[in-house]
Amino acid sequence: DKMDILKIAEDAYIQPVHLNIFDDNPGPYCMSFGFDLKPLMLSIKNIGLINSPIVSDNGNGRMTIVSGYRRIQALKSLGCNVVRCRVLPGHKLSSLQCLMLNFYDNLSTRKMNPVEKGMVLNRLAPLVQANEVLDRYMPLLELPSHKATLSLFMRIEEELDKKTKERLAVGDISLQVARTLLDLDIDTRTRVF
Repeated sequence: DKMDILKIAEDAYIQPVHLNIFDDNPGPYCMSFGFDLKPLMLSIKNIGLINSPIVSDNGNGRMTIVSGYRRIQALKSLGCNVVRCRVLPGHKLSSLQCLMLNFYDNLSTRKMNPVEKGMVLNRLAPLVQANEVLDRYMPLLELPSHKATLSLFMRIEEELDKKTKERLAVGDISLQVARTLLDLDIDTRTRVF
């Protein structure tokens, strides 16, 4: 599987892509939440885009962001209309391959917050066996390989409202508080928060 991903990545071609082709909503491979675009915008403004986004050509005039959601959002915020992307042929890619490209791209460049870790685990769950998530991916996310931990992080991403996730992502509330909130019914959770 590793060789297949490398081969597919080699087959990517650089192409200018109009930014209006991308939705502002995170796509199926996105694992970014609670981020500040200002440092990235400043970097792009000062030295340009260093690492091109990776996108998948769906063949229907649409493209899906595989990796680079934040870069595309920063470029849009800067008023750019076009970005040079590494375009992958969509018909050659599985969802797992796209997710792995994004996962390792993110893992190599930054530390993920608890909400983002939940996003990764929720996206992996339907694609790989639970034991593989526990044994292989949770250690990469610096999480203990326990089913209870897996459940907690998946519930954070699935069940908490946006405001609570934002506070958790920036560290204003702890994982313990998030766990306690998840044990409450939705109305009580909202009032307590």
